[in-house]
Amino acid sequence: MFDWNPDERCQVPIPVTNLPADVPSPVKLTPWKESALKVLALHRRQGFITAKQIAAHGVGITAWTQAPYGKKAWLEKGQVCGTWVETETLPAFDKQHPEVYALAVAGIAAAAPQL
Repeated sequence: MFDWNPDERCQVPIPVTNLPADVPSPVKLTPWKESALKVLALHRRQGFITAKQIAAHGVGITAWTQAPYGKKAWLEKGQVCGTWVETETLPAFDKQHPEVYALAVAGIAAAAPQL
């Protein structure tokens, strides 16, 4: 018989189950946003982030460091060369998905000795 199991596990997004009733269009939690939440948690723990750390989470650095059409970027250059710090234009990903952000903070804290 043919084996229907895939060779690799499929990426499944974290389920958000505590949405209130009658929410017409909840904010979608995508794999990109899960990675962005991890980047945000690491940034807030350190107070800065590097481009290499952003890329390590599978997120392109362009969306974070360059803004289109003359808008302000989400991150700006920090005091130390190679570091980036948060600006007021950074989207509130942590407010959109507080439960998943809490999981990201816990994951970053668990990995802290390795950083």
